[in-house]
Amino acid sequence: MNRIGALFLLVFLNTAFCSDWRHSLRNVTQRGEHRDLRSDTRLRHEWIASETLDGLDLALEWSLKTSSLASPAAGFRLPASGASSAFELHHLSLNPIDEAGTNLDLRLERFSYSFSRKNYDFTIGRQPLTLGRGRWFSILDIINPFAPGALDTTYKPGIDALTISRSLSPTEDLQLIAAASPQNDDGAWLVRYRQLIRSLDLEWVAGTFRSRRLIGVGYEGEIGRQPIFGELALFEVLPQKDLLNTGDSTAFSGSLGLEWLLGPMEFLSISYFYQDFGARSPQDLPKAWLSAPIAQNWGFLGMRSYLHLGHSKTLDLKRSVSLNAMFNLEDESAILQPRLTWILNQKTDLTFWAFHGLGKSELQSEFGSSGTGIGLFLKYYF
Repeated sequence: MNRIGALFLLVFLNTAFCSDWRHSLRNVTQRGEHRDLRSDTRLRHEWIASETLDGLDLALEWSLKTSSLASPAAGFRLPASGASSAFELHHLSLNPIDEAGTNLDLRLERFSYSFSRKNYDFTIGRQPLTLGRGRWFSILDIINPFAPGALDTTYKPGIDALTISRSLSPTEDLQLIAAASPQNDDGAWLVRYRQLIRSLDLEWVAGTFRSRRLIGVGYEGEIGRQPIFGELALFEVLPQKDLLNTGDSTAFSGSLGLEWLLGPMEFLSISYFYQDFGARSPQDLPKAWLSAPIAQNWGFLGMRSYLHLGHSKTLDLKRSVSLNAMFNLEDESAILQPRLTWILNQKTDLTFWAFHGLGKSELQSEFGSSGTGIGLFLKYYF
């Protein structure tokens, strides 16, 4: 079997406002400004079957996370990478250290078997799964999505699922997805249909997840000469879990993005995102954080409408820079994320990054309490 090893090291300092909001939706106690020094070290080994064997994929990951703050800060945070999902029959992990500010975990990240029969492709076991055509804003990727601004999107934690795929034509394919959960009501049964219509790639997703029905479409391609991307979806509203529901039976979410080529390896993008699940005012943000989309980790933003601006440029064969800015159009707060990536050699990448929240603090805006952070992210493959 082929073996792939990787070491990931993330270290950053975050200055933010830390508030105790989890104990009450109305009584939010401000505790002042704190500095939080965090680290996230992950060592991953992955074994992939050779071409002479069937498709066995196995991966183990050691993870050591430390934080100088024992309790989380309120507000939006830029996560380092994807997180483990609730779509697991068993966690299959060892947690020898789980204390305030320190967590050591050994986790089985991949354990799947792939095979083909006639015109069908099967994969069963713990595997990665990505839905939709979202970029910065993700709507249809409801199983185990990356948060906006995640630093490491090269590797996605696995879920326990069975997928059955079939190619219908050179421009069409169909996939059935059954994702497991310890509680049957929290599982997912989904159908994904992908088709290419001229220069537009469409991905339809429909089914149920966590006892909630949805239907949506992701799109990416060109209209004329203009590159576009985005997603549209309708979700069933569950009044007992959606604390900000207005009595409607469905909730709409949608995004639209445009991209321009400014020069050699230089891109500019702008995208708009709207969700019915979001709060109308900053005072309702604690309810949004406790509502199903954020509490169940398939949504990350607490208010209704947002704008994202992204700029990226490859400086040379080893260096690239990018700047992302996300604006909350409801409370006029924003978060900025510049990044410099340097390829040191064929095995090592180093990223310097920062973020800065703008807006009213003390939970009067979503991004105003995010503070300022700087850090480095090292990836080494062996």
